Amino acid sequence: MNTENEAITGEVRIAPVAPASVPVLFSELTDPDQIIAAATLRANKLSAIVEKQHLSVEFPGNTQPFLQIEAWQILGQFCGYITKVVSVEEIHTVDGFHGYRAVAECCDARTGIVRGREYGECTTAEENWRVRTKGEWMPTAQAPADAVILAHKRDGSAVKVMAGETPVPDFQRLSMSQTRAKSRAYAAALGWISNLAGYSATTAEDMGHYKREAVDAEEVQTKKVSRGTTAPTDGNESKVADQAAWNAFWGEMGKHFERDEGGKKFAPGAGAFITGVLGQGWKKESVTQAQMETLKSRLGKLPLLREPGES
Repeated sequence: MNTENEAITGEVRIAPVAPASVPVLFSELTDPDQIIAAATLRANKLSAIVEKQHLSVEFPGNTQPFLQIEAWQILGQFCGYITKVVSVEEIHTVDGFHGYRAVAECCDARTGIVRGREYGECTTAEENWRVRTKGEWMPTAQAPADAVILAHKRDGSAVKVMAGETPVPDFQRLSMSQTRAKSRAYAAALGWISNLAGYSATTAEDMGHYKREAVDAEEVQTKKVSRGTTAPTDGNESKVADQAAWNAFWGEMGKHFERDEGGKKFAPGAGAFITGVLGQGWKKESVTQAQMETLKSRLGKLPLLREPGES
Protein backbone atom coordinates (compact mmCIF):
# COMPACT_ATOMS: atom_id res chain seq x y z
CA MET A 1 0.00 0.00 0.00
CA ASN A 2 1.48 3.34 -1.04
CA THR A 3 1.55 6.63 0.86
CA GLU A 4 -1.26 8.06 -1.26
CA ASN A 5 -3.59 5.19 -0.38
CA GLU A 6 -2.65 5.52 3.28
CA ALA A 7 -3.69 9.16 3.21
CA ILE A 8 -7.01 8.24 1.59
CA THR A 9 -7.90 5.32 3.82
CA GLY A 10 -6.47 6.77 7.02
CA GLU A 11 -4.30 3.74 7.59
CA VAL A 12 -0.92 4.35 9.23
CA ARG A 13 1.97 1.97 9.34
CA ILE A 14 3.38 1.51 12.88
CA ALA A 15 6.96 0.31 13.21
CA PRO A 16 7.36 -2.60 15.63
CA VAL A 17 8.67 -1.56 19.06
CA ALA A 18 11.06 -3.74 21.00
CA PRO A 19 9.69 -4.75 24.42
CA ALA A 20 11.09 -2.69 27.27
CA SER A 21 13.65 -4.48 29.36
CA VAL A 22 12.38 -5.38 32.81
CA PRO A 23 14.96 -5.30 35.65
CA VAL A 24 15.63 -8.66 37.22
CA LEU A 25 14.14 -8.93 40.70
CA PHE A 26 16.68 -9.32 43.50
CA SER A 27 14.79 -12.40 44.64
CA GLU A 28 15.12 -13.96 41.17
CA LEU A 29 18.91 -14.10 41.26
CA THR A 30 20.16 -17.68 41.48
CA ASP A 31 23.89 -17.51 40.77
CA PRO A 32 25.76 -17.31 44.12
CA ASP A 33 28.32 -14.83 42.78
CA GLN A 34 25.58 -12.55 41.49
CA ILE A 35 23.68 -12.81 44.77
CA ILE A 36 26.74 -11.91 46.86
CA ALA A 37 27.70 -9.07 44.50
CA ALA A 38 24.19 -7.61 44.55
CA ALA A 39 23.88 -7.99 48.32
CA THR A 40 27.31 -6.45 48.95
CA LEU A 41 26.46 -3.44 46.80
CA ARG A 42 23.26 -2.88 48.78
CA ALA A 43 25.03 -3.44 52.09
CA ASN A 44 27.67 -0.82 51.29
CA LYS A 45 25.08 1.72 50.17
CA LEU A 46 23.02 1.04 53.28
CA SER A 47 25.98 1.46 55.61
CA ALA A 48 26.87 4.85 54.12
CA ILE A 49 23.33 6.15 54.60
CA VAL A 50 22.95 4.71 58.11
CA GLU A 51 26.19 6.30 59.30
CA LYS A 52 25.33 9.68 57.79
CA GLN A 53 21.74 9.77 59.06
CA HIS A 54 22.36 8.00 62.41
CA LEU A 55 19.84 5.24 61.71
CA SER A 56 21.36 2.62 64.01
CA VAL A 57 21.52 2.21 67.79
CA GLU A 58 24.25 0.66 69.93
CA PHE A 59 23.55 -1.14 73.20
CA PRO A 60 26.06 -2.14 75.91
CA GLY A 61 27.32 -5.71 75.66
CA ASN A 62 26.57 -6.08 71.93
CA THR A 63 29.22 -6.03 69.21
CA GLN A 64 26.94 -4.96 66.34
CA PRO A 65 24.70 -1.88 66.07
CA PHE A 66 20.97 -2.39 65.53
CA LEU A 67 19.09 -0.86 62.58
CA GLN A 68 16.03 1.31 63.11
CA ILE A 69 12.88 0.90 61.00
CA GLU A 70 13.93 3.69 58.60
CA ALA A 71 17.10 1.76 57.72
CA TRP A 72 15.14 -1.44 57.11
CA GLN A 73 12.79 0.49 54.81
CA ILE A 74 15.76 1.79 52.82
CA LEU A 75 17.20 -1.71 52.50
CA GLY A 76 13.78 -2.93 51.43
CA GLN A 77 13.65 -0.33 48.66
CA PHE A 78 17.10 -1.41 47.49
CA CYS A 79 15.77 -4.96 47.08
CA GLY A 80 12.29 -4.13 45.79
CA TYR A 81 10.57 -5.18 49.03
CA ILE A 82 7.80 -3.45 50.93
CA THR A 83 5.91 -4.31 54.10
CA LYS A 84 2.25 -4.19 54.99
CA VAL A 85 0.41 -4.72 58.26
CA VAL A 86 -2.13 -7.52 57.83
CA SER A 87 -3.68 -7.58 61.31
CA VAL A 88 -3.73 -5.79 64.68
CA GLU A 89 -5.33 -7.00 67.88
CA GLU A 90 -5.58 -5.69 71.41
CA ILE A 91 -4.16 -8.09 74.00
CA HIS A 92 -4.49 -8.47 77.76
CA THR A 93 -2.10 -10.64 79.77
CA VAL A 94 -2.82 -12.71 82.86
CA ASP A 95 -0.50 -10.36 84.76
CA GLY A 96 -2.82 -7.43 84.13
CA PHE A 97 -0.80 -5.79 81.35
CA HIS A 98 -2.38 -4.66 78.09
CA GLY A 99 -1.23 -3.57 74.67
CA TYR A 100 -1.29 -4.61 71.02
CA ARG A 101 -0.02 -7.36 68.72
CA ALA A 102 0.42 -6.67 65.00
CA VAL A 103 1.33 -8.98 62.12
CA ALA A 104 3.18 -7.69 59.06
CA GLU A 105 4.41 -9.20 55.82
CA CYS A 106 7.44 -8.30 53.71
CA CYS A 107 6.58 -8.73 50.02
CA ASP A 108 8.08 -8.28 46.58
CA ALA A 109 6.74 -4.90 45.50
CA ARG A 110 6.26 -6.15 41.92
CA THR A 111 4.91 -9.66 42.41
CA GLY A 112 3.34 -9.47 45.88
CA ILE A 113 5.08 -12.70 46.89
CA VAL A 114 5.58 -12.81 50.66
CA ARG A 115 9.25 -13.02 51.64
CA GLY A 116 8.89 -12.61 55.39
CA ARG A 117 6.08 -12.58 57.96
CA GLU A 118 6.48 -11.54 61.59
CA TYR A 119 4.54 -10.19 64.54
CA GLY A 120 5.30 -7.36 66.93
CA GLU A 121 3.97 -6.62 70.39
CA CYS A 122 4.01 -3.57 72.62
CA THR A 123 2.41 -3.74 76.08
CA THR A 124 2.55 -2.09 79.45
CA ALA A 125 4.68 -5.03 80.63
CA GLU A 126 7.63 -2.99 79.31
CA GLU A 127 8.39 -0.27 81.82
CA ASN A 128 9.43 2.25 79.18
CA TRP A 129 6.11 1.68 77.38
CA ARG A 130 4.13 2.02 80.60
CA VAL A 131 5.59 5.33 81.76
CA ARG A 132 7.79 7.84 79.95
CA THR A 133 10.40 10.13 81.46
CA LYS A 134 9.84 13.86 81.30
CA GLY A 135 12.80 16.12 80.57
CA GLU A 136 13.80 19.61 81.60
CA TRP A 137 16.36 21.74 79.74
CA MET A 138 19.04 23.56 81.75
CA PRO A 139 22.58 24.93 81.21
CA THR A 140 25.12 22.11 81.20
CA ALA A 141 27.13 23.61 84.06
CA GLN A 142 24.01 23.73 86.28
CA ALA A 143 23.01 20.09 85.81
CA PRO A 144 23.20 18.08 89.07
CA ALA A 145 26.09 15.63 89.19
CA ASP A 146 23.71 12.69 89.66
CA ALA A 147 21.22 13.83 86.99
CA VAL A 148 20.11 11.40 84.29
CA ILE A 149 20.89 13.07 80.95
CA LEU A 150 18.28 12.49 78.23
CA ALA A 151 19.63 14.76 75.48
CA HIS A 152 21.96 17.68 74.87
CA LYS A 153 22.27 20.63 72.55
CA ARG A 154 24.62 20.18 69.63
CA ASP A 155 26.88 22.97 70.92
CA GLY A 156 26.89 21.46 74.41
CA SER A 157 25.44 24.58 76.05
CA ALA A 158 22.45 22.81 77.61
CA VAL A 159 21.30 19.33 78.62
CA LYS A 160 17.89 17.78 79.09
CA VAL A 161 17.69 16.05 82.47
CA MET A 162 15.09 13.62 83.76
CA ALA A 163 12.32 15.41 85.67
CA GLY A 164 9.72 12.79 86.56
CA GLU A 165 7.55 10.39 84.57
CA THR A 166 4.24 10.46 82.69
CA PRO A 167 1.98 7.61 81.42
CA VAL A 168 2.55 6.53 77.81
CA PRO A 169 -0.54 7.19 75.61
CA ASP A 170 -2.23 4.01 74.35
CA PHE A 171 -1.94 5.02 70.69
CA GLN A 172 1.86 4.98 70.97
CA ARG A 173 1.81 1.32 71.99
CA LEU A 174 -0.50 0.62 69.03
CA SER A 175 1.92 2.35 66.69
CA MET A 176 5.01 0.62 68.10
CA SER A 177 3.45 -2.84 67.76
CA GLN A 178 3.09 -2.19 64.02
CA THR A 179 6.56 -0.69 63.72
CA ARG A 180 8.08 -3.74 65.37
CA ALA A 181 6.11 -6.10 63.16
CA LYS A 182 7.24 -4.32 59.98
CA SER A 183 10.90 -4.06 60.97
CA ARG A 184 10.96 -7.72 62.00
CA ALA A 185 9.34 -8.74 58.70
CA TYR A 186 12.08 -6.86 56.85
CA ALA A 187 14.71 -8.52 59.05
CA ALA A 188 13.28 -11.97 58.39
CA ALA A 189 13.84 -11.46 54.67
CA LEU A 190 16.90 -9.20 54.63
CA GLY A 191 18.72 -9.73 57.93
CA TRP A 192 21.57 -11.53 56.19
CA ILE A 193 22.29 -8.39 54.15
CA SER A 194 22.33 -6.24 57.29
CA ASN A 195 24.98 -8.64 58.63
CA LEU A 196 27.05 -8.05 55.51
CA ALA A 197 26.86 -4.34 56.29
CA GLY A 198 28.04 -4.95 59.87
CA TYR A 199 24.67 -4.59 61.60
CA SER A 200 22.67 -7.04 63.66
CA ALA A 201 19.77 -8.91 62.09
CA THR A 202 17.78 -8.06 65.23
CA THR A 203 15.89 -4.78 64.96
CA ALA A 204 16.53 -1.76 67.19
CA GLU A 205 12.86 -1.63 68.13
CA ASP A 206 13.18 -5.08 69.70
CA MET A 207 16.12 -3.93 71.86
CA GLY A 208 14.49 -1.05 73.72
CA HIS A 209 14.06 -3.00 76.96
CA TYR A 210 17.73 -4.02 76.92
CA LYS A 211 18.73 -0.37 76.75
CA ARG A 212 16.61 0.48 79.77
CA GLU A 213 17.97 -2.45 81.77
CA ALA A 214 21.57 -1.58 80.89
CA VAL A 215 21.16 1.99 82.09
CA ASP A 216 19.46 0.88 85.29
CA ALA A 217 22.21 -1.65 86.02
CA GLU A 218 24.87 1.01 85.60
CA GLU A 219 23.05 3.39 87.93
CA VAL A 220 22.73 0.73 90.64
CA GLN A 221 26.47 0.10 90.58
CA THR A 222 27.45 3.77 90.47
CA LYS A 223 27.70 5.64 93.77
CA LYS A 224 26.21 9.11 93.75
CA VAL A 225 28.96 11.65 94.36
CA SER A 226 28.99 15.41 94.76
CA ARG A 227 30.20 17.64 91.93
CA GLY A 228 33.96 17.67 91.61
CA THR A 229 34.52 14.47 93.62
CA THR A 230 34.35 10.76 92.96
CA ALA A 231 33.63 7.75 95.10
CA PRO A 232 36.60 5.48 95.83
CA THR A 233 36.28 2.30 93.82
CA ASP A 234 39.55 0.59 92.91
CA GLY A 235 42.33 2.81 94.23
CA ASN A 236 42.17 5.20 91.26
CA GLU A 237 40.80 8.06 93.33
CA SER A 238 44.29 9.57 93.76
CA LYS A 239 45.97 8.47 90.50
CA VAL A 240 46.23 11.20 87.88
CA ALA A 241 44.81 10.30 84.46
CA ASP A 242 47.57 9.80 81.90
CA GLN A 243 47.71 11.12 78.33
CA ALA A 244 46.47 7.85 76.88
CA ALA A 245 43.30 8.15 78.97
CA TRP A 246 42.79 11.73 77.77
CA ASN A 247 43.34 10.72 74.13
CA ALA A 248 40.68 8.02 74.45
CA PHE A 249 38.33 10.47 76.15
CA TRP A 250 38.77 13.12 73.41
CA GLY A 251 38.00 10.44 70.84
CA GLU A 252 34.72 9.66 72.60
CA MET A 253 33.94 13.38 72.90
CA GLY A 254 34.05 13.61 69.11
CA LYS A 255 30.98 11.38 68.95
CA HIS A 256 28.94 13.84 71.00
CA PHE A 257 30.31 17.35 70.37
CA GLU A 258 31.12 19.23 67.18
CA ARG A 259 34.59 20.53 66.36
CA ASP A 260 35.53 23.83 64.76
CA GLU A 261 36.11 24.15 61.02
CA GLY A 262 39.74 23.17 61.44
CA GLY A 263 38.74 20.08 63.37
CA LYS A 264 41.19 20.86 66.19
CA LYS A 265 38.95 22.33 68.89
CA PHE A 266 35.59 21.31 70.27
CA ALA A 267 32.63 23.67 70.49
CA PRO A 268 32.54 25.71 73.73
CA GLY A 269 29.84 23.44 75.10
CA ALA A 270 32.35 20.59 75.43
CA GLY A 271 34.25 22.52 78.08
CA ALA A 272 30.99 23.37 79.79
CA PHE A 273 30.15 19.68 79.92
CA ILE A 274 33.44 18.83 81.67
CA THR A 275 33.00 21.73 84.07
CA GLY A 276 29.50 20.52 84.80
CA VAL A 277 30.95 17.19 85.93
CA LEU A 278 34.22 18.24 87.63
CA GLY A 279 33.28 21.71 88.84
CA GLN A 280 34.82 25.14 88.28
CA GLY A 281 38.61 25.45 88.25
CA TRP A 282 39.40 21.90 87.12
CA LYS A 283 42.82 21.36 85.56
CA LYS A 284 43.79 18.61 83.19
CA GLU A 285 46.96 17.73 85.09
CA SER A 286 44.97 17.26 88.31
CA VAL A 287 42.15 15.06 86.97
CA THR A 288 42.34 11.62 88.54
CA GLN A 289 41.57 8.30 86.91
CA ALA A 290 38.44 8.02 89.05
CA GLN A 291 37.27 11.43 87.84
CA MET A 292 38.02 10.34 84.27
CA GLU A 293 35.79 7.30 84.77
CA THR A 294 33.02 9.61 85.99
CA LEU A 295 33.48 11.80 82.91
CA LYS A 296 33.26 8.79 80.59
CA SER A 297 30.20 7.47 82.40
CA ARG A 298 28.38 10.80 82.08
CA LEU A 299 29.50 11.18 78.45
CA GLY A 300 28.17 7.72 77.62
CA LYS A 301 24.68 8.80 78.68
CA LEU A 302 24.63 11.64 76.16
CA PRO A 303 23.04 10.97 72.74
CA LEU A 304 25.32 10.78 69.74
CA LEU A 305 25.89 13.96 67.75
CA ARG A 306 22.38 14.79 66.61
CA GLU A 307 20.18 17.83 67.26
CA PRO A 308 17.33 16.85 69.64
CA GLY A 309 13.87 18.34 69.53
CA GLU A 310 12.83 20.98 72.01
CA SER A 311 9.94 18.95 73.38
